[in-house]
Amino acid sequence: MTDKTLMVATDVATLALFDPGELAHTAGWPFSWFGDAFAFEPECAAGRLVAWSTGSDGSFKLRVTTGALTAREAAYASPEWEFPYTVHHGRVMVAGIDALEWALRTPPDVQGIDTYGEWVDMPPGNYAVTVHAIFWDEEPGSDEEGADTLANYTAVFRLLAEGEAPPPAPRCPPQLIAGEEADDTPSEGSIYAFRPVDADADFSRPLAAFACAAVAPAGKRYQVEGHEGVYTLFGRTMAVNDAPFPYEVISQSFAVAPEIVPGAIGQLCRYVGGRTEHAGRRTMHEFYSAGRVRIEEVLRPMPMPKRKGTGGLFGAGGLLGARNVPDMVDVRAAALDTEAPVFRADEVAAMRAQLIAALDGDTPVARAAGKAAEYFRRMLKSGCPHEDISSWLTEALDFDDAARLELMRLSPQERLPALVAMACGAE
Repeated sequence: MTDKTLMVATDVATLALFDPGELAHTAGWPFSWFGDAFAFEPECAAGRLVAWSTGSDGSFKLRVTTGALTAREAAYASPEWEFPYTVHHGRVMVAGIDALEWALRTPPDVQGIDTYGEWVDMPPGNYAVTVHAIFWDEEPGSDEEGADTLANYTAVFRLLAEGEAPPPAPRCPPQLIAGEEADDTPSEGSIYAFRPVDADADFSRPLAAFACAAVAPAGKRYQVEGHEGVYTLFGRTMAVNDAPFPYEVISQSFAVAPEIVPGAIGQLCRYVGGRTEHAGRRTMHEFYSAGRVRIEEVLRPMPMPKRKGTGGLFGAGGLLGARNVPDMVDVRAAALDTEAPVFRADEVAAMRAQLIAALDGDTPVARAAGKAAEYFRRMLKSGCPHEDISSWLTEALDFDDAARLELMRLSPQERLPALVAMACGAE
């Protein structure tokens, strides 16, 4: 009989039972793939993964057994969920699901995952695994020092009889929180829902702007080096001396275009962060493009902070010194991407079909997907919204300079068909 109690930690509020070898095909998938119903449900239904949401990060006490709940556990057990699971090699790994990626990179003879979890011996076979959430702190005396407290969860492995059907898989890792109702409802809609560009800046007043040939299409991050950085590196609030409109240099949006001239199309960009590569003495800065803007008027150069001597933050070698500060100007700009794109259902279905076929060929999207091709194939077959397709292709595809700038100038309505064409075109 198997009966083992252990502590398991998670940083993504999800615990799991799995064998890394049976999930080797997920190596290279997005880190949080288990949160997508189209990816999780097939893996769970095939008996390769048991996972549930704890509702919070942290360490949890978990008992794994082939027996039954104890009388103490049964008195405080609720809710629960029954999963299908198959043991192939005589053991199962118990861990926070965030340890899966680490496990897939670790030689198979390694017997544990640091403090994240460990192997539990389990006879091979097809099982119904019932995970019970235990309201352990409702038991009298549980708050006393040295108390033998119940586990947060008890996973009961029951070997299926010959010919017995396994339980159905949940749609996504169900939420199992003691005293609450279990729920496997997937999130609806897209996390990439359209956001009007004028929601991120006040276009009634001047914007700080600078020229940058590396500016990317909306929804994509890009990096610039050295003098094309901005002085938001420490997340501090500072005002530019003597500026007609004081600029706080945290959470600031910038108008960025290849050339700052009236009529130029660029992007409203947010500063993401910076780093210094000490060996090469390079300072790299990352921006996120939020949507298109048009430069209406160039007002005046933006005054730079006064120098504070030769050293320190504003010195010649400092991060805010002349070497790293761009040529800023004040501009008036118009927000262009203010309305969400609208596509007919048959248009989106046709684009999904094109991409599914392209994932099986020698195409830019197949090369970009790499080992994650099956994940994206499932995503497309699930009927994902067009926002997910646009975000995926924008982030995944490699563009040459001409294609990147062309996409940067297109509206959301024009950009998605252009992305699909680029993704499917053989190079």
